[in-house]
Amino acid sequence: MILHHLALSVVCLEKSQKFYDAVLMPLGYELVEQNEAILVYDKDNECEFLLYKSDPKLSGDAHQLYQPGFHHIALKASNAEQVDAIYKSIVRLFGKNHIINAPKNYPEYHGSRYYAAFVLDPSNLKIEIMYQEKS
Repeated sequence: MILHHLALSVVCLEKSQKFYDAVLMPLGYELVEQNEAILVYDKDNECEFLLYKSDPKLSGDAHQLYQPGFHHIALKASNAEQVDAIYKSIVRLFGKNHIINAPKNYPEYHGSRYYAAFVLDPSNLKIEIMYQEKS
């Protein structure tokens, strides 16, 4: 299965654009559409990443693991250095309050060669930036 697109509803498009520019552009995505209701990022016409402005009346609690709904998305970096660079961009742009876990190895995830950082976007959505070295 190949992912065609991912659509997220976000609280603030302006803050989200700043965040996702820092996360997605180093991974090869480009901002291809933008208006007051949506941002669309695309990578080589393969996978779109859509951000819709949410309706504040529909806001609810953040999803918890094993609760129905969104838990997190993992975005694959080209190498561990790219994970570190994106992490540093998020800290510089948004501060440490958007960090869940700084980059580190996670041997419990798919073996000892799994390196990742976990961050929160401006709408409190959990985003993982990861790299897995091939054995």
